[in-house]
Amino acid sequence: MRAESVPKSRRAMSLLGAGLILGVVSLSLALAQTKVGDVSIGTKLVFKSNHIGGEIPVRIHLPSDYAKGESRYPVLYLLEIADDFVFASASADFLAQCGRIPGLIVVSIDVDKLVGPPQGMIAFLEEDLFAYVDKTFRTEPRRVLYGHSGRSFAALFILLNRPEMFEGYICPGLGLSWPLEQGRMDFSAMAEDRLAKLKTLPKSFVFSLGDEEKFFAGVERFMSVLKAKAPADLRWTYLQMPGDDHNSTKLKTLYQGLEFVFKAR
Repeated sequence: MRAESVPKSRRAMSLLGAGLILGVVSLSLALAQTKVGDVSIGTKLVFKSNHIGGEIPVRIHLPSDYAKGESRYPVLYLLEIADDFVFASASADFLAQCGRIPGLIVVSIDVDKLVGPPQGMIAFLEEDLFAYVDKTFRTEPRRVLYGHSGRSFAALFILLNRPEMFEGYICPGLGLSWPLEQGRMDFSAMAEDRLAKLKTLPKSFVFSLGDEEKFFAGVERFMSVLKAKAPADLRWTYLQMPGDDHNSTKLKTLYQGLEFVFKAR
């Protein structure tokens, strides 16, 4: 049986009709789009401090229910790099909405702008930033510190030398080397010295690595110190994440780390 051919004139009319319908639909969709505002997740400030050189950009995110009551909130401090603030704010809100953690105020510090030794950064946090955040917002005296990669060293330094500053420490990509590379700080030796002097350390500490075999020996050495020297009330966990790389561990470690830190003792 031979298929009947459609006259060219009829096909042209059909295509024209389809084109008109698509045009009307597109026009309707365009007319239906009305901008009603902008979406913002936080506020950006710039600090100047006598403790460190230059200007320090800081971003602050408040929980979604902050304006609805008089509740006070713990604070998550980020040693910021590559927009950690964006996914950290979203993760904190999501976990709080699921009832996994309390609502958090999120504060990020652009560490690329920090100039000077660790003691200068510690003084800036204690005397400038903490004072501003606690005075301006309804905070609880519960702080968590997050730092990835090189920033994890800064977080670990604070845990070992000034542990009272934060309740929890989250350190994805903790790239401890062994044998020790030239110019690197020996955090395992530092931990052995500091922890041996402490009878109590009621803190939470989370660190992680992806498929970063070059750091496995250094982390194993560090964990052997924790097992031998850490006070019994230091809650710590190592998250080994097969299939992840140095960067992809950031979000997973934050998510699991916040749950671990706020888990009831």
